[in-house]
Parts: sequence; C-alpha cells; structure tokens
Amino acid sequence: MIADICQQFAIIYAPNVEGKNKLFALEPSDSPVKTIDNTTVKMQGNDVNAMPMIKVAPVPMDTLYTNFIVNYRLNRATGNYEKQKYCINSHLSNYDPDSTTIEENPETWWQVCRDAYVKYGNYDKTLTLDCSYIVDDSTAEHLLKWLIDYFSYRKLKIEMTGFLDHVDLEVGDIVNFDTTTLEIIPSAYEGKSFMVVSWRLNPSTCEIKIDFMEIPERTSGVAL
Repeated sequence: MIADICQQFAIIYAPNVEGKNKLFALEPSDSPVKTIDNTTVKMQGNDVNAMPMIKVAPVPMDTLYTNFIVNYRLNRATGNYEKQKYCINSHLSNYDPDSTTIEENPETWWQVCRDAYVKYGNYDKTLTLDCSYIVDDSTAEHLLKWLIDYFSYRKLKIEMTGFLDHVDLEVGDIVNFDTTTLEIIPSAYEGKSFMVVSWRLNPSTCEIKIDFMEIPERTSGVAL
C-alpha cells in the first residue's frame, strides 16, 4: 500500500544504506552532494590506458511515453474513476485545446509531448495511471506534469563500480560527474544532475556498484 501511495504522489520510497525504507521527494532546489571523478572509480587494468568501470547508455525506448492520462477520484461503490487529467494527441501537428486538461500553460505542456513524439521518430505511446488515493484536481495535475517531465525524455543511465569513497551515498542522493576525467561520459553531461537509483556493496572486495539515472530538466519546476 505504501508503495502505491508514493507512486501516485510522486514520492520515492526506497531503502537507505542501513536497509531501512525512507520517503523523499526531489525538489527543484536540490543540489548535488558530490562530484564524481576518476579517482574514486575502479579502473579496468593498471596501465595508463586503463578505462574506468563505467557503462553509459540511454534508457530503453519502451520506457518513454508521449501521451499521459491520470485517472483519479475513485468511486469505491462502483469501482469507476470519476475524474481524469490528461495530455494526449501528441501526433497532431498543431495544438488542440481538447488535447489536455492542464489548466496552467496547457499548450506549453502539450508541446513537450509533441516535441518528444517528433524527436523520437513519431513515437506514440500512452501512459495511463489509475490513482485510487488522489481525489483533488491540483494533486492530479501535479502528478500529470511530473509524469510528462520524467517520462517524455530519454534519460541517460550510468552504471559504475567504485570504492568506499562512495559509502556515504544512498538511493535518492544527487551527484554530478567530472566529464573531463571521465571521458567515457559525453561532455554534454558536465554539470548535469544524476540520482542514485541502486547501491550494492561487495564486502569481500570493498567495491560498490552504483546505478545513476539522469534527472531531466523540469518544464516549470515541478518537483521530481
């Protein structure tokens, strides 16, 4: 139940380094807790040509969406949702007011979906989320904007093997990377924020494997 509630309110529910679950939401003002360079990343080999143990790749295309629907205010007697927020019809060449129920800057938000549709090769996929715990319009619209911000953009994922220098990191922490010393990461990502999405310690080698996900820029400061 807790996980379902968190999903519907754009809150992250994950274990920390102590194995205890915690709740947190990323705010637009969040800043990186550290910058990672090549001094704390395990290298493949010991010579001057050794490469850092980092894998960099965009998330799979099937995790992207260009149309979004949030069903809310569940009638528990009938089992039906009475209200809906949406931003759809990203395939249209021009904005149609009926394409979204977003109240503030609706055309701007629709254009985000439209741009993703075009950028990713006329990619037309709909994310529908049933929210049994949301009853008010403002929360539903906040969630809809969060979904658009996060899922209409093909994020970069970084998998890294490091050392105990990163024992202080936990799921939800924000970092950035020094692309000057870690040339495997494109320089366009210098200064970009990444969130720790998984953290695994190997006690026998004192190595830590960490997965990071790029945090996309927000359209209008909606908290991720």
